[in-house]
Amino acid sequence: MLIIWDFRCVLKRARASPSRVFFFYVKVAPMNKKYKKVEIKNTPKSTIEVSVTVPAEVVSEYFTKQLKKLQESTELKGFRKGKAPENVILREYGENFILNKAGEDIINDVYPTIVLEKKLKVIDRPIIKITTLEKNKDFKFVATATVIPEFDLPDYKKLAQSIKLEKPETVTDKELQETLLHIRKQKARIDSFEKQKADGVEHPKVPTDIKDEDAPKLTDEFVQTLGEFKTVKDFEKKVREDLLNEKQSQTREKRRIQIADKILEKTSMEVPDVLIEAELDRLWAQFESDIQNAGVSVDNYLKQAKQTQEELRTKWRPDAEKRAKLQLILNKIAKENSLLPDSEKVEHELSHLMQAYPDADRESARIYIETMLLNEQVFEMLEKF
Repeated sequence: MLIIWDFRCVLKRARASPSRVFFFYVKVAPMNKKYKKVEIKNTPKSTIEVSVTVPAEVVSEYFTKQLKKLQESTELKGFRKGKAPENVILREYGENFILNKAGEDIINDVYPTIVLEKKLKVIDRPIIKITTLEKNKDFKFVATATVIPEFDLPDYKKLAQSIKLEKPETVTDKELQETLLHIRKQKARIDSFEKQKADGVEHPKVPTDIKDEDAPKLTDEFVQTLGEFKTVKDFEKKVREDLLNEKQSQTREKRRIQIADKILEKTSMEVPDVLIEAELDRLWAQFESDIQNAGVSVDNYLKQAKQTQEELRTKWRPDAEKRAKLQLILNKIAKENSLLPDSEKVEHELSHLMQAYPDADRESARIYIETMLLNEQVFEMLEKF
Protein backbone atom coordinates (compact mmCIF):
# COMPACT_ATOMS: atom_id res chain seq x y z
CA MET A 1 0.00 0.00 0.00
CA LEU A 2 1.20 3.50 -0.81
CA ILE A 3 1.92 5.00 2.61
CA ILE A 4 1.42 8.74 2.86
CA TRP A 5 2.59 8.93 6.46
CA ASP A 6 3.75 6.51 9.11
CA PHE A 7 1.89 5.81 12.37
CA ARG A 8 5.05 6.19 14.44
CA CYS A 9 4.80 9.93 13.91
CA VAL A 10 1.34 9.94 15.49
CA LEU A 11 3.02 9.18 18.80
CA LYS A 12 4.79 12.55 18.65
CA ARG A 13 2.29 15.43 18.56
CA ALA A 14 4.76 18.13 17.59
CA ARG A 15 2.46 20.92 16.46
CA ALA A 16 -0.90 22.34 17.46
CA SER A 17 -2.99 19.67 15.78
CA PRO A 18 -1.08 17.86 13.01
CA SER A 19 -3.16 14.72 13.34
CA ARG A 20 -6.28 16.65 12.34
CA VAL A 21 -4.85 18.18 9.20
CA PHE A 22 -6.92 16.10 6.80
CA PHE A 23 -9.91 15.29 8.98
CA PHE A 24 -10.46 18.54 10.83
CA TYR A 25 -13.77 19.01 12.55
CA VAL A 26 -15.05 20.95 15.56
CA LYS A 27 -16.49 18.94 18.41
CA VAL A 28 -19.04 21.35 19.82
CA ALA A 29 -22.79 21.36 20.17
CA PRO A 30 -24.46 24.17 18.17
CA MET A 31 -25.21 27.11 20.47
CA ASN A 32 -27.80 29.84 20.25
CA LYS A 33 -26.66 32.51 17.81
CA LYS A 34 -24.66 35.02 19.82
CA TYR A 35 -23.31 37.13 16.97
CA LYS A 36 -25.09 39.61 14.78
CA LYS A 37 -22.65 40.02 11.91
CA VAL A 38 -20.05 37.80 10.19
CA GLU A 39 -17.98 38.73 7.17
CA ILE A 40 -15.75 36.10 5.52
CA LYS A 41 -12.96 37.25 3.25
CA ASN A 42 -10.69 34.99 1.18
CA THR A 43 -7.01 35.85 1.57
CA PRO A 44 -3.84 34.46 -0.12
CA LYS A 45 -2.46 30.95 0.44
CA SER A 46 -5.84 29.35 1.20
CA THR A 47 -6.53 31.49 4.26
CA ILE A 48 -9.67 33.32 5.29
CA GLU A 49 -10.44 36.25 7.55
CA VAL A 50 -13.60 35.86 9.59
CA SER A 51 -14.70 39.25 10.96
CA VAL A 52 -17.23 38.86 13.77
CA THR A 53 -19.41 41.37 15.61
CA VAL A 54 -20.99 40.30 18.91
CA PRO A 55 -23.77 42.48 20.42
CA ALA A 56 -23.01 44.57 23.49
CA GLU A 57 -25.72 42.77 25.49
CA VAL A 58 -23.93 39.45 24.92
CA VAL A 59 -20.69 41.00 26.16
CA SER A 60 -22.51 42.18 29.28
CA GLU A 61 -23.91 38.70 29.80
CA TYR A 62 -20.45 37.10 29.60
CA PHE A 63 -18.96 39.86 31.76
CA THR A 64 -21.53 39.10 34.47
CA LYS A 65 -20.79 35.37 34.22
CA GLN A 66 -17.06 35.98 34.61
CA LEU A 67 -17.63 38.29 37.56
CA LYS A 68 -19.82 35.66 39.23
CA LYS A 69 -17.24 32.93 38.56
CA LEU A 70 -14.48 35.02 40.13
CA GLN A 71 -16.70 35.84 43.08
CA GLU A 72 -17.32 32.13 43.74
CA SER A 73 -13.65 31.14 43.50
CA THR A 74 -11.94 34.09 45.20
CA GLU A 75 -11.04 34.25 48.88
CA LEU A 76 -10.23 37.77 50.11
CA LYS A 77 -9.18 39.07 53.48
CA GLY A 78 -12.24 39.85 55.58
CA PHE A 79 -14.55 37.65 53.47
CA ARG A 80 -15.17 33.95 53.31
CA LYS A 81 -14.55 32.23 50.00
CA GLY A 82 -17.37 33.10 47.59
CA LYS A 83 -18.81 35.78 49.87
CA ALA A 84 -16.98 38.91 48.70
CA PRO A 85 -19.38 41.45 47.11
CA GLU A 86 -19.23 41.97 43.34
CA ASN A 87 -17.96 45.55 43.68
CA VAL A 88 -15.03 44.27 45.78
CA ILE A 89 -14.23 41.57 43.19
CA LEU A 90 -14.43 44.18 40.45
CA ARG A 91 -12.01 46.44 42.30
CA GLU A 92 -9.68 43.50 43.05
CA TYR A 93 -9.36 42.23 39.45
CA GLY A 94 -10.19 45.31 37.43
CA GLU A 95 -12.72 45.74 34.63
CA ASN A 96 -10.22 45.13 31.81
CA PHE A 97 -9.16 41.77 33.23
CA ILE A 98 -12.75 40.57 33.49
CA LEU A 99 -13.57 41.93 30.04
CA ASN A 100 -10.63 40.03 28.53
CA LYS A 101 -11.72 36.79 30.22
CA ALA A 102 -15.26 37.37 28.95
CA GLY A 103 -13.87 37.99 25.45
CA GLU A 104 -11.97 34.69 25.54
CA ASP A 105 -15.15 32.83 26.46
CA ILE A 106 -17.12 34.53 23.71
CA ILE A 107 -14.51 33.61 21.10
CA ASN A 108 -14.38 30.00 22.33
CA ASP A 109 -18.17 29.76 21.98
CA VAL A 110 -18.79 31.84 18.87
CA TYR A 111 -15.94 30.85 16.52
CA PRO A 112 -16.65 27.06 16.49
CA THR A 113 -20.33 27.82 15.94
CA ILE A 114 -19.52 29.98 12.92
CA VAL A 115 -17.27 27.22 11.53
CA LEU A 116 -20.15 24.76 11.78
CA GLU A 117 -22.89 27.07 10.51
CA LYS A 118 -20.89 28.46 7.60
CA LYS A 119 -19.37 25.02 6.83
CA LEU A 120 -15.86 26.45 6.81
CA LYS A 121 -13.23 23.83 5.93
CA VAL A 122 -10.69 25.11 8.45
CA ILE A 123 -7.59 23.00 9.05
CA ASP A 124 -5.77 24.77 11.84
CA ARG A 125 -6.31 26.88 14.92
CA PRO A 126 -7.16 30.49 14.10
CA ILE A 127 -5.08 33.56 14.84
CA ILE A 128 -7.38 35.93 16.72
CA LYS A 129 -7.12 39.71 16.58
CA ILE A 130 -9.47 41.67 18.84
CA THR A 131 -10.41 45.01 17.32
CA THR A 132 -12.99 46.24 19.86
CA LEU A 133 -13.57 45.04 23.42
CA GLU A 134 -15.20 47.61 25.66
CA LYS A 135 -18.04 47.54 28.13
CA ASN A 136 -21.43 48.52 26.66
CA LYS A 137 -20.06 48.26 23.11
CA ASP A 138 -20.25 45.58 20.45
CA PHE A 139 -17.33 43.12 20.65
CA LYS A 140 -15.41 42.79 17.38
CA PHE A 141 -12.68 40.33 16.48
CA VAL A 142 -11.07 38.86 13.36
CA ALA A 143 -10.11 35.19 13.11
CA THR A 144 -7.54 34.27 10.46
CA ALA A 145 -7.47 30.56 9.59
CA THR A 146 -6.23 28.20 6.89
CA VAL A 147 -8.82 26.31 4.88
CA ILE A 148 -8.67 23.35 2.53
CA PRO A 149 -7.67 24.83 -0.83
CA GLU A 150 -10.11 24.83 -3.72
CA PHE A 151 -8.80 22.96 -6.76
CA ASP A 152 -10.06 21.02 -9.77
CA LEU A 153 -9.29 17.35 -10.16
CA PRO A 154 -7.96 16.19 -13.53
CA ASP A 155 -9.55 13.21 -15.31
CA TYR A 156 -7.97 10.82 -12.81
CA LYS A 157 -9.80 7.81 -14.24
CA LYS A 158 -8.29 8.41 -17.67
CA LEU A 159 -4.86 9.08 -16.14
CA ALA A 160 -5.01 5.84 -14.14
CA GLN A 161 -6.06 3.94 -17.23
CA SER A 162 -3.05 5.31 -19.13
CA ILE A 163 -0.61 3.68 -16.70
CA LYS A 164 -0.18 0.07 -17.76
CA LEU A 165 2.33 -2.30 -16.18
CA GLU A 166 2.56 -5.94 -17.15
CA LYS A 167 1.76 -8.23 -14.24
CA PRO A 168 4.57 -10.74 -13.53
CA GLU A 169 3.43 -14.31 -14.15
CA THR A 170 6.53 -16.38 -13.40
CA VAL A 171 9.62 -16.66 -11.22
CA THR A 172 12.81 -17.69 -12.99
CA ASP A 173 14.92 -20.61 -11.79
CA LYS A 174 17.77 -18.16 -11.19
CA GLU A 175 15.59 -16.03 -8.89
CA LEU A 176 14.49 -19.14 -7.03
CA GLN A 177 18.04 -20.43 -6.54
CA GLU A 178 19.32 -17.03 -5.36
CA THR A 179 16.55 -16.89 -2.75
CA LEU A 180 17.20 -20.46 -1.60
CA LEU A 181 20.90 -19.66 -1.17
CA HIS A 182 20.02 -16.56 0.86
CA ILE A 183 17.80 -18.69 3.14
CA ARG A 184 20.57 -21.26 3.62
CA LYS A 185 23.13 -18.58 4.46
CA GLN A 186 20.73 -16.90 6.86
CA LYS A 187 20.25 -20.22 8.67
CA ALA A 188 24.05 -20.59 8.91
CA ARG A 189 24.31 -17.13 10.49
CA ILE A 190 21.65 -17.95 13.07
CA ASP A 191 23.26 -21.31 13.89
CA SER A 192 26.66 -19.63 14.33
CA PHE A 193 25.22 -17.00 16.66
CA GLU A 194 23.40 -19.61 18.77
CA LYS A 195 26.56 -21.78 18.97
CA GLN A 196 28.59 -18.82 20.24
CA LYS A 197 26.00 -18.25 22.97
CA ALA A 198 26.03 -21.94 23.91
CA ASP A 199 29.86 -21.88 24.08
CA GLY A 200 29.73 -18.98 26.52
CA VAL A 201 30.97 -16.25 24.18
CA GLU A 202 30.35 -12.99 26.03
CA HIS A 203 29.49 -10.88 22.97
CA PRO A 204 28.35 -13.21 20.18
CA LYS A 205 28.30 -11.78 16.68
CA VAL A 206 26.31 -12.66 13.59
CA PRO A 207 28.82 -13.54 10.83
CA THR A 208 28.39 -11.71 7.52
CA ASP A 209 30.86 -13.60 5.30
CA ILE A 210 29.19 -16.99 4.97
CA LYS A 211 30.49 -18.85 1.90
CA ASP A 212 28.18 -20.86 -0.32
CA GLU A 213 29.81 -24.14 0.62
CA ASP A 214 29.47 -23.37 4.35
CA ALA A 215 25.70 -23.00 4.13
CA PRO A 216 23.62 -26.06 5.06
CA LYS A 217 22.59 -28.34 2.19
CA LEU A 218 19.06 -28.08 0.90
CA THR A 219 17.66 -31.41 2.08
CA ASP A 220 14.30 -32.70 3.24
CA GLU A 221 15.62 -32.67 6.82
CA PHE A 222 16.74 -29.04 6.47
CA VAL A 223 13.44 -27.67 5.10
CA GLN A 224 11.54 -29.51 7.82
CA THR A 225 13.28 -27.23 10.34
CA LEU A 226 11.87 -24.17 8.55
CA GLY A 227 8.17 -24.95 8.83
CA GLU A 228 5.52 -27.44 7.90
CA PHE A 229 7.34 -28.82 4.88
CA LYS A 230 8.00 -32.49 4.14
CA THR A 231 10.25 -32.30 1.11
CA VAL A 232 12.52 -29.89 -0.72
CA LYS A 233 9.95 -29.83 -3.52
CA ASP A 234 7.26 -28.60 -1.12
CA PHE A 235 9.57 -25.87 0.14
CA GLU A 236 10.63 -24.75 -3.34
CA LYS A 237 6.97 -24.52 -4.39
CA LYS A 238 6.18 -22.28 -1.42
CA VAL A 239 9.22 -20.06 -1.99
CA ARG A 240 8.32 -19.70 -5.67
CA GLU A 241 4.75 -18.70 -4.75
CA ASP A 242 6.01 -16.12 -2.23
CA LEU A 243 8.46 -14.69 -4.75
CA LEU A 244 5.71 -14.34 -7.36
CA ASN A 245 3.42 -12.62 -4.85
CA GLU A 246 6.23 -10.24 -3.93
CA LYS A 247 6.98 -9.41 -7.57
CA GLN A 248 3.29 -8.76 -8.26
CA SER A 249 3.02 -6.62 -5.14
CA GLN A 250 6.04 -4.56 -6.20
CA THR A 251 4.55 -4.07 -9.67
CA ARG A 252 1.25 -3.02 -8.14
CA GLU A 253 3.02 -0.52 -5.88
CA LYS A 254 5.03 0.81 -8.81
CA ARG A 255 1.83 1.40 -10.78
CA ARG A 256 0.23 3.16 -7.82
CA ILE A 257 3.19 5.50 -7.54
CA GLN A 258 3.08 6.26 -11.27
CA ILE A 259 -0.67 6.92 -11.10
CA ALA A 260 -0.18 9.23 -8.11
CA ASP A 261 2.66 11.09 -9.85
CA LYS A 262 0.56 11.54 -12.99
CA ILE A 263 -2.40 12.94 -11.05
CA LEU A 264 -0.08 15.21 -9.03
CA GLU A 265 1.46 16.51 -12.25
CA LYS A 266 -1.95 17.38 -13.69
CA THR A 267 -3.36 18.99 -10.52
CA SER A 268 -2.76 22.66 -9.86
CA MET A 269 -3.11 23.94 -6.31
CA GLU A 270 -1.40 26.11 -3.74
CA VAL A 271 -0.67 23.88 -0.75
CA PRO A 272 -1.14 25.76 2.55
CA ASP A 273 1.99 26.16 4.67
CA VAL A 274 0.29 24.58 7.68
CA LEU A 275 -0.14 21.31 5.76
CA ILE A 276 3.47 21.32 4.61
CA GLU A 277 4.68 22.00 8.15
CA ALA A 278 2.49 19.19 9.49
CA GLU A 279 3.99 16.78 6.96
CA LEU A 280 7.47 17.95 7.94
CA ASP A 281 6.59 17.22 11.57
CA ARG A 282 5.57 13.71 10.58
CA LEU A 283 8.75 13.18 8.56
CA TRP A 284 10.83 14.41 11.48
CA ALA A 285 9.04 12.13 13.95
CA GLN A 286 9.58 9.18 11.63
CA PHE A 287 13.25 10.13 11.24
CA GLU A 288 13.68 10.34 15.02
CA SER A 289 12.08 6.93 15.47
CA ASP A 290 14.32 5.33 12.83
CA ILE A 291 17.49 6.85 14.29
CA GLN A 292 16.62 5.87 17.86
CA ASN A 293 15.70 2.32 16.78
CA ALA A 294 19.19 2.07 15.29
CA GLY A 295 20.60 2.80 18.74
CA VAL A 296 21.87 6.29 17.88
CA SER A 297 20.84 9.55 19.49
CA VAL A 298 19.45 12.18 17.13
CA ASP A 299 21.88 14.82 18.45
CA ASN A 300 24.89 12.57 17.75
CA TYR A 301 23.61 11.72 14.29
CA LEU A 302 23.14 15.38 13.38
CA LYS A 303 26.57 16.22 14.78
CA GLN A 304 28.26 13.51 12.73
CA ALA A 305 26.29 14.42 9.62
CA LYS A 306 27.08 18.11 10.20
CA GLN A 307 23.45 19.04 9.70
CA THR A 308 20.76 20.77 11.73
CA GLN A 309 17.09 19.94 12.09
CA GLU A 310 16.17 23.05 10.12
CA GLU A 311 18.52 22.07 7.28
CA LEU A 312 16.90 18.65 7.08
CA ARG A 313 13.41 20.17 7.12
CA THR A 314 14.41 22.47 4.26
CA LYS A 315 15.74 19.48 2.33
CA TRP A 316 12.55 17.50 2.96
CA ARG A 317 10.17 20.37 2.17
CA PRO A 318 9.51 19.46 -1.51
CA ASP A 319 8.62 15.90 -0.50
CA ALA A 320 6.44 17.19 2.36
CA GLU A 321 4.58 19.48 -0.05
CA LYS A 322 4.08 16.57 -2.46
CA ARG A 323 2.69 14.37 0.33
CA ALA A 324 0.30 17.05 1.53
CA LYS A 325 -0.89 17.73 -2.01
CA LEU A 326 -1.43 14.04 -2.70
CA GLN A 327 -3.44 13.57 0.48
CA LEU A 328 -5.70 16.47 -0.45
CA ILE A 329 -6.21 14.91 -3.88
CA LEU A 330 -6.99 11.48 -2.42
CA ASN A 331 -9.48 13.03 -0.01
CA LYS A 332 -11.28 14.83 -2.82
CA ILE A 333 -11.39 11.70 -5.01
CA ALA A 334 -12.78 9.74 -2.05
CA LYS A 335 -15.47 12.39 -1.47
CA GLU A 336 -16.35 12.57 -5.14
CA ASN A 337 -16.90 8.80 -5.19
CA SER A 338 -18.62 8.62 -1.78
CA LEU A 339 -15.90 6.39 -0.36
CA LEU A 340 -15.84 5.86 3.39
CA PRO A 341 -13.72 3.52 5.52
CA ASP A 342 -15.62 0.56 6.95
CA SER A 343 -16.44 1.40 10.59
CA GLU A 344 -16.04 -2.19 11.80
CA LYS A 345 -12.63 -2.47 10.15
CA VAL A 346 -11.60 0.86 11.67
CA GLU A 347 -12.53 -0.36 15.16
CA HIS A 348 -10.78 -3.68 14.59
CA GLU A 349 -7.56 -2.02 13.43
CA LEU A 350 -7.81 0.60 16.18
CA SER A 351 -8.01 -2.10 18.83
CA HIS A 352 -4.85 -3.79 17.53
CA LEU A 353 -3.02 -0.50 17.19
CA MET A 354 -3.82 0.63 20.73
CA GLN A 355 -2.58 -2.72 22.05
CA ALA A 356 0.73 -2.18 20.27
CA TYR A 357 0.95 1.52 21.25
CA PRO A 358 -1.01 1.87 24.52
CA ASP A 359 0.33 5.39 25.14
CA ALA A 360 -0.81 6.72 21.77
CA ASP A 361 -3.59 9.27 21.50
CA ARG A 362 -6.68 7.25 20.57
CA GLU A 363 -8.22 9.94 18.37
CA SER A 364 -4.95 10.39 16.46
CA ALA A 365 -4.74 6.63 15.98
CA ARG A 366 -8.30 6.54 14.67
CA ILE A 367 -7.57 9.34 12.18
CA TYR A 368 -4.43 7.53 11.04
CA ILE A 369 -6.38 4.30 10.42
CA GLU A 370 -9.24 6.09 8.66
CA THR A 371 -6.75 7.89 6.43
CA MET A 372 -4.86 4.71 5.52
CA LEU A 373 -8.03 2.73 4.81
CA LEU A 374 -9.47 5.56 2.73
CA ASN A 375 -6.25 5.92 0.74
CA GLU A 376 -6.30 2.18 0.08
CA GLN A 377 -9.90 2.37 -1.17
CA VAL A 378 -9.02 5.19 -3.55
CA PHE A 379 -6.08 3.30 -5.05
CA GLU A 380 -8.05 0.08 -5.34
CA MET A 381 -10.65 2.04 -7.30
CA LEU A 382 -8.02 3.67 -9.54
CA GLU A 383 -6.41 0.30 -10.26
CA LYS A 384 -9.64 -0.94 -11.83
CA PHE A 385 -9.51 1.61 -14.64
